[in-house]
Amino acid sequence: MEYVAVTLKDDFVIENLVTVHYFEYTNDYSFPGESHDFWEFVFMDKGEAIVAADEEIRELKAGEVIFHKPNEWHTIIANGIHAPNIVIVSFMCNSPCMALFENKIATVTILQRWLLARLIEEARKVFKTPLSDPYVTKMVKNKETPLGSEQLIKLYLTEFLLSFVAPSQTNNPEIKVSHRDDFNSIISYMEENISKKLSIKSISRQFNISPSTLKRMFAENTGRGVIAYFIEMKIEYAKRYIREGNHNITQISQMLGYDKANYFSTQFKQYMKMTPSEYAASIKSLQGGDKLYKNNTERKE
Repeated sequence: MEYVAVTLKDDFVIENLVTVHYFEYTNDYSFPGESHDFWEFVFMDKGEAIVAADEEIRELKAGEVIFHKPNEWHTIIANGIHAPNIVIVSFMCNSPCMALFENKIATVTILQRWLLARLIEEARKVFKTPLSDPYVTKMVKNKETPLGSEQLIKLYLTEFLLSFVAPSQTNNPEIKVSHRDDFNSIISYMEENISKKLSIKSISRQFNISPSTLKRMFAENTGRGVIAYFIEMKIEYAKRYIREGNHNITQISQMLGYDKANYFSTQFKQYMKMTPSEYAASIKSLQGGDKLYKNNTERKE
């Protein structure tokens, strides 16, 4: 019996990765704009910003993604109110199917968010270049990268693109089916009560589930404990408040339910490896690259 191999075609062929960025901007950030001969997409993870593509200007809201085709001039400007968290991925792909993404703006699904999260996770393993620097033009690999990590970046990016043209019925792969509704409700409850002190007991009572079930749910779906996850959520809110610049550290600690600003600062440092003040300075320092960009542009001209 003779077997005959079947060749499978690739509708999307990612030839090269150019950049992977995860930025945390202040609410007054502005990028001077650029164009380049490769594809780029901008995903608004949190917050809002104004984006421009050639002559079209619009507001990109949390959960939305915009694709920029090669040689399209584009820029992004924070709206002065909300401090945005943004994922930007640029890559080379000459597949004819990429025409489907010209002028495309879409709302990202749970599955697509998961794919982006995994892509960023692998990029952090592969590259020693910080993903938070918006002015990086060449990403440098680590001397040694985990087996399969580079290929996973390409696979996650390819599946992300495919998910727009051949939508999957798959729901969030991180959340177990039996607990999906409860888990989502608990996360929403935490966000609504970010200014309070929640405990495993109070959350269990609120949702009429046992503490052991609650702990197992978070261990399965986040890999972290319930309260550890809630604290991380508070830290993310704190980072956003710091970048928005409307409150001082004491006010932010009070807004997040901390009795003492010193304890808040200590907890912030445990998670971020820097104090709130150092974080604020680091964001301003990164965005100071704007001046460097303009200076370099002027020299080239």
